[in-house]
Amino acid sequence: MKLKHKVYGRTKILEAVMVKSVELDVFGRRMVVKFVDSHWELYTSSVEGRQRRIDDVIIPDFIEIDELPTYLGDIFHEAATHLHPDVKIIKTN
Repeated sequence: MKLKHKVYGRTKILEAVMVKSVELDVFGRRMVVKFVDSHWELYTSSVEGRQRRIDDVIIPDFIEIDELPTYLGDIFHEAATHLHPDVKIIKTN
């Protein structure tokens, strides 16, 4: 949980913002999905930990964490191979 400060006049209000992060293996390609400000954002992730946002994939905000592999599998199904036949959750934060 991160705390964000908002200032209204002289009053400081702390707003709790939950940031969920899910690392997935999408047909052999490492991806990270983050839930930020009430919407999902999709990133590719390198072995070194660098991330690049994928803007052209929209994940609806009502998709639950356990539904992400199925949803991303439907979108990226053409990337499936006999070595990497499915989408798996690696880690959840």
